[in-house]
Amino acid sequence: MSFYIVCCILSVILLLLSIFYYVLRSREIKLNIIGHLRSLILTLKFTILPLSFLLFANLFLRTEYFTYTPENLITSSFVFISMMCIISSILIFIYSFQLSPKYEIKLDKPSRLKSRRGTINLGKIFSKNKAKYKFFLDISDLAQHMFVCGITGTGKSNFIQYFLLNFAKHHDLPFLLTEFKGE
Repeated sequence: MSFYIVCCILSVILLLLSIFYYVLRSREIKLNIIGHLRSLILTLKFTILPLSFLLFANLFLRTEYFTYTPENLITSSFVFISMMCIISSILIFIYSFQLSPKYEIKLDKPSRLKSRRGTINLGKIFSKNKAKYKFFLDISDLAQHMFVCGITGTGKSNFIQYFLLNFAKHHDLPFLLTEFKGE
């Protein structure tokens, strides 16, 4: 009986850890503990889950547990609570990986026709790491502001430098470049 109680307590702890992990992921809280918490939850799942299924099978395959005694009812309750906590924690844990960032910008690729309207060759449109077709800008597009962004080391500064040098060779138009760096 005490083994069923320990398994039930561990299952409840697992459920609480899964809920805590979900809250951290849903609020996009970046802590060093998240990776350790994920490892702890997975370790508990892979130890408690088979153990609970064995207890569940052991409980219901034995014929003496089909008689209604207070001890059998309490033991059955602990196994049921344990199984419900494990199933709930698995569902919450899996759902927490489905959470996406709240501020996500998705840009549609221009069609092949729209990408050929300009005269300034900007590069190529890629889809699934394969170059699909060239992309051109029109000079009228440059009358608007341009914002180049990306993570460190992706070549933003080099892109702008080469773009403006090539643009200055072919067109006699003034431009202003502002790049904010900590250097």
